[in-house]
Amino acid sequence: MDVSPWVFVVLYASILFTVARALPLPRLLLRGICAYVLLLAMRMVAMWLVALEAPVDAIPLVDPVTGLFYPDDTPFLKDLFFSGHTATLALMVPLSRGRIARLTMMVCTALVAALVLLQHVHWTIDVFAAPVFTGLAWWASGLSLRLFGVKDD
Repeated sequence: MDVSPWVFVVLYASILFTVARALPLPRLLLRGICAYVLLLAMRMVAMWLVALEAPVDAIPLVDPVTGLFYPDDTPFLKDLFFSGHTATLALMVPLSRGRIARLTMMVCTALVAALVLLQHVHWTIDVFAAPVFTGLAWWASGLSLRLFGVKDD
């Protein structure tokens, strides 16, 4: 089932909401950016080490933003381990301030995780691994910023 529009509505709305609320907290925003860069680096290494084939019945996610950059309008289907969509939304959880905002981001993360599985664009391990890598990136970003003398908000 193609649920691409729902994946990207939830994804982009969650990112905009969280980043807008984090703007008055520059150290928190800096930590989020550092964690995201670490997350991307870990994802590149993980995809290099764990090159999975796409599920046979995978329906490609059609991102209205990054899809503009696909060569020949063909989405890449081998960027599986670990789910970048789930990881990105999982990163919105520690970036959120307030119990309701964090709970909302947890629900949004679970929703996108379920949607990418429903669309068969990821293996289950890809989705379950994403929050683990996100937690590691968040921890490492805090450690690296403290080493450079930047304190948390």
